[in-house]
Amino acid sequence: MNVQPIINQSLFRQPISLILTSMVFAVFVGSVRPAEVHIQTMGFAEATEVLTTDSIYLTARPHGDSVVLRWAPSSYIAWRKMQARGVVVQRRIAGRGDFAPLHQERIRHYELAEFESFSDTDNPHVVAVAEALHGEAEISTNAEEGPMGQAKDRLTEQDQRYFLAVLNADLSVEAATALGWRLVDRNVQAGMIYEYRVILAPTEEVEAEELNCDPIRVRSSDPYPFGPVYGLEIDEGDHQLRLRWPTGINSSRYIAYYLEISDDGTNFSREPQWPLVKVAESDYFFHELRLDENYQARYYRLRGINSFAEVSEPTEPITAQGVDKRAPSPVQAVSATDREDGSWLIEWTPAMEATPDLDGYVVTRGRSYTSEFEPIHERLIPAGTTRFVDETPLPYTPNYYQVHSVDTSGNISPGPIGLGYWNDTDPPEAPTGLSGKIDSLGNVFLIWEPGEEPDLHGYRVYVSHARDREFLQVSHDIVRQNYFFDSTRLEVLNETVYYRLVALDNNFNPSAYGEIVALQRPDKVPPTAAVFTDYSARGSQIALSWRPSSSPDLTEQSLWRQAGDGDWERVAEMASSINSTVDSTTTPRTAYTYRIRSTDDAGLFVDSRPIQIRSGQASSRGEVISVWTCLPAAGRQTSAADPPCSNDGDMPMLHWSIPTQASETIVYYAQGERGMTPMRRLAAPQSSWTMLANQSPDDKWAVQVVYQDGSRSGIFELR
Repeated sequence: MNVQPIINQSLFRQPISLILTSMVFAVFVGSVRPAEVHIQTMGFAEATEVLTTDSIYLTARPHGDSVVLRWAPSSYIAWRKMQARGVVVQRRIAGRGDFAPLHQERIRHYELAEFESFSDTDNPHVVAVAEALHGEAEISTNAEEGPMGQAKDRLTEQDQRYFLAVLNADLSVEAATALGWRLVDRNVQAGMIYEYRVILAPTEEVEAEELNCDPIRVRSSDPYPFGPVYGLEIDEGDHQLRLRWPTGINSSRYIAYYLEISDDGTNFSREPQWPLVKVAESDYFFHELRLDENYQARYYRLRGINSFAEVSEPTEPITAQGVDKRAPSPVQAVSATDREDGSWLIEWTPAMEATPDLDGYVVTRGRSYTSEFEPIHERLIPAGTTRFVDETPLPYTPNYYQVHSVDTSGNISPGPIGLGYWNDTDPPEAPTGLSGKIDSLGNVFLIWEPGEEPDLHGYRVYVSHARDREFLQVSHDIVRQNYFFDSTRLEVLNETVYYRLVALDNNFNPSAYGEIVALQRPDKVPPTAAVFTDYSARGSQIALSWRPSSSPDLTEQSLWRQAGDGDWERVAEMASSINSTVDSTTTPRTAYTYRIRSTDDAGLFVDSRPIQIRSGQASSRGEVISVWTCLPAAGRQTSAADPPCSNDGDMPMLHWSIPTQASETIVYYAQGERGMTPMRRLAAPQSSWTMLANQSPDDKWAVQVVYQDGSRSGIFELR
């Protein structure tokens, strides 16, 4: 809207453009309290949004001997009706009789001539409502916009007129009176409760349509809360101040505020001169001030303005000033060097961009990058200095330094962190007392004696699967405690795993390797299986040969047999080195299945792949004629029934007599109760074999004949 000035500017010296641009106008936001509340202080600008199109909003201000009434239309349409007919304010004692007018003549707005007769032409609020009532608007006639564009401009112009009227009536008694929106009821009795309402003035041509106005109840002696603005605070910034005060009670009392400023705390002036109409941000109202200079302290206070244009008492003055918030440029780099006399030299590179108000430096020290850094001197190090000597660095540990730049306003900029190490080349002692165990799940627990060096930093843990092979680091990080958890696989043939340690100081100097500890894995892997390599079957005897298990922890072997579909039975037990035996307890022409069971020292066992053999028929070939022994040196046989023999050696001799058709002889031996095992295959002409010197009386010997066609006789045991 472009409202043309309709009042001579020589009389009204505040142009509308100044009013619009210099006042902070609020949109119509907020909530209206119920009409039954007998005292309301909420501004009309807040109330109109929730009212109907055809209504008048009414509120009252009791003063003891009088009641001030203020009203406003809910829309531009309602306002036009009020302009055309005027209004009548009616009153009655609460709950008694009918409403009666408070005045004889209808209340209407000022005409143009009445505005021009005003002597107070400096009141911008009066100027504003005069423009709203009587100003001429330039409505667009652009052909391109057409009727719709012109209608839109007309609505905008009406909204602006209505806005100027509602806002300025809240801020000025004269403006509210000029609009015909204010009346003072001075004919009241103390303690009496009155009901008020506002209606359109009746005329002869009036239509039935009326504007709705809910009555309100007021007692002239009712208290009216109107103290100073609550909770004013000021945040000081760089060339700026930010005033803030809470909404809550303030938004229910005031519709605008005056900011007053003083240089001496006594003489205050309003800056700006017009009221501040603020919109709440979160739970606060805010107002920012730009300052030309920092550190110029002034006094600030607020006054609240209610819907009756009353100005509250000021808040207590707050002293505030702009402060320099721009931190100085930080230093570029920091280094720390061990001077080898117990002190460290700290040096830094000044900032590339100089800070004019740089006051000096503060050197701080910490134990790590993330620890708290504390100053290590009392007085500020002067600007222009680039070094400082720390006479008491933290012993036996790295020292972390940070140099802070400080300007004359106390702003601080931390620089980068510099790390220093002691010039230490002496390694710690090798770790001792290493021990550990491995549980049934493969979890490894190691523990050792902690080192006593003051600069001990930690340990590295190494592992190997052989004592004489390379040890590999198993700890990913440095171990700070004197214990370590690891894990190992159990399903491996190697039952031993080896660990050792290296200690490190704060300069990461490594110690010598510590002692090796060998830990036994719980045996979860059975031995490898034996493999059958040969067999033969003659009559009631079956000879078997195999390759024993290669497992180093093998302790015994056993031969198991199954006849047909019968149960398995153990036939013989053998030492881990035995690789053949003869089963002489078979039945001719019977199918047998054999397997070798290999057992380790943990009791774990594995069976070989089975082998199926069918025993032969009883042989009709001649067997061994006789078997006897000759004792050493005596040259005599063990039985008078045996043939004579000659033995000049130190060992007993086994002798036998076989048929002339034989081509070979097989000598068998059985230790104790174990099964017969072939000892040697000999050509037929040989008829003796040196027996064992340390044999037990329970040991057994036997001989078997092999013929040229490969057939064999039965096994003939020495009786």
